[in-house]
Amino acid sequence: MDLRIDYAFKLLFTKGNPRLLISLLNAIFANKKIPRVIKSLTVKNPYLDKESSEDKLSIQDIRAELDDGTTILIDYHTKRYNQ
Repeated sequence: MDLRIDYAFKLLFTKGNPRLLISLLNAIFANKKIPRVIKSLTVKNPYLDKESSEDKLSIQDIRAELDDGTTILIDYHTKRYNQ
């Protein structure tokens, strides 16, 4: 399964073992030297409510609430190169 495909990325990190998403986020934090270690999280609905009628609907690949109540929004993008 190609993890660069949105569906595969979401499936692996939201429907699989939650430890995978925790490990991914902890690795990103460590790489960015963010002094934070996630121990648990809850995957939430990826649809974000509009704040006004003029707002566009926003859908994140992954929306998770961390053990301290912080919400993390993850939107996966790949860079395409001309061949």
